[in-house]
Amino acid sequence: MFKQHQITKELLLQAETWSDFKGNRYTHSETEEDQIGGALGEILFTNKYPAAKRLSNTDRQTDFLLKDKRVDVKTTIHKYPPRADYFIHVNEHQKDFLTDFYYFFWYDCENKILHDLGFVSKNDFYNSATFYQKGDYFPNSNKQMKESIYRLSINNLVR
Repeated sequence: MFKQHQITKELLLQAETWSDFKGNRYTHSETEEDQIGGALGEILFTNKYPAAKRLSNTDRQTDFLLKDKRVDVKTTIHKYPPRADYFIHVNEHQKDFLTDFYYFFWYDCENKILHDLGFVSKNDFYNSATFYQKGDYFPNSNKQMKESIYRLSINNLVR
C-alpha cells in the first residue's frame, strides 16, 4: 500500500552525518533514534525529489523548497508498519511555521523499513486534523498526549 524503503547500513551511516544541526538539535526529538528517523525521511525525500533544495539544517524551520513550495518533511518513528487507518501528527508549536506542504514518512525501526506515506497541503492538514491538548488521552487508549498536537488519518494524504 505504501512505498517501502529498506534501510541499509549505508543509509543509516548517511543519516548519522546528514546534518551538523547548527541550532535547535533535540528541541523536539527525544532520542537519537528520532533524529536518525528524521534524517532518513529527509534523505529519501531528496532521493525521490532531486530538485528539492534544502533550506535549513535546524529543527524549527521548513526543510525544503520544491517547485517554489516550502515542504516540511515529517517522520514518525514506530516499531511496527503503518496501516491506512493509522494517524500522523504535527505538534501545535509548529502550526505557525512557514511551510506550504507536509510530507510524511513512517519509520518502522524494528524492521528497518521507511514507509512513504505521502503529502498534504498545510491548509488541508489543519482544516481536516483534530486538535488534542497536552494531557488528553488518545482515542481508544489509556495513553496521554505528551504535547498538544494536530492529528490526521493517513487516509487523508496524497500518494
